[in-house]
Amino acid sequence: PVQIHSRRGDAQGIIADLSQGGCRMAVDVRGHQNLRQTVAGDMLVMRIPLNSDGVPVSVSCTVRSVDLDPAKMTLGLSFTEGDDDFWKSLNLFMDNSALLP
Repeated sequence: PVQIHSRRGDAQGIIADLSQGGCRMAVDVRGHQNLRQTVAGDMLVMRIPLNSDGVPVSVSCTVRSVDLDPAKMTLGLSFTEGDDDFWKSLNLFMDNSALLP
């Protein structure tokens, strides 16, 4: 699971698609009425376990798209600011994923 932190609240989600520039993720919003108000342009911080030891790294994201249904919200996010650990972990994760059959 991936953690997101925003001015509208905190939640956990699952990444459905990941690239060098961003990701698409699904978030269970049942019981999180404030999160349901997320709109394109909002900023959030995502904590994602990309490395082999499972320790999450943080990255700031901009919400690019929001699809909402009664139980879940799907977010299109672009990565806007991450520290060196994030970018190194993302590059290594992407490189290793490319080797999978």
